[in-house]
Amino acid sequence: MTGEQFETLRLYLIILTVLYRLFIMPTYLQGYLNLAYHKVVDLKQEAGKISNIDLQRLVIRVFYYLCVVTLQYVAPMILILYLSLLYKTLGGGTWTGESASLPVNQEECSLHAAGSQEEGANMDIGLGKILQSEDTVEAITGQFTLAWSSFKHIFTPQVFKGLIGFSTWWCCFAWFGSSAIGIAYQTYFSKV
Repeated sequence: MTGEQFETLRLYLIILTVLYRLFIMPTYLQGYLNLAYHKVVDLKQEAGKISNIDLQRLVIRVFYYLCVVTLQYVAPMILILYLSLLYKTLGGGTWTGESASLPVNQEECSLHAAGSQEEGANMDIGLGKILQSEDTVEAITGQFTLAWSSFKHIFTPQVFKGLIGFSTWWCCFAWFGSSAIGIAYQTYFSKV
């Protein structure tokens, strides 16, 4: 399996995981809503009187936080899906697992680089002279064009692969870690 095929397989696995999690979301949310029923059952086993207002507060608390629970369930999936698609797009990946070699015209690249160097030689970096001249808009536009072309040379597909790949890994790890801690917390404190 080549590196490109592995990255494509990883992209498909992330998409399938997100679709699976969206498919089981109603079951997850119903499990959360069942907390209200279990609280009422636990309350029936206690001795003593309880007012209707306290019972309503106990049950309605679960329903008030349904949107928060849904957001906590869906937001990490959307973030990881977007990061994975950014990884594919900005990192030069493909859907088929083939190597994404873009045909590059060497003459055009050398002419663009030579043009950028000439502009850089003719333009001054200081804004003091630019703001005092009458051609302020054109000079500032030229400075931004030069900065943007230099910026494009820094952030190559390899840089995007590194940054977005690490961000995707970190989001997956944080999602798994927070879920594991939440399960351990709920398991321990539901018995106490």
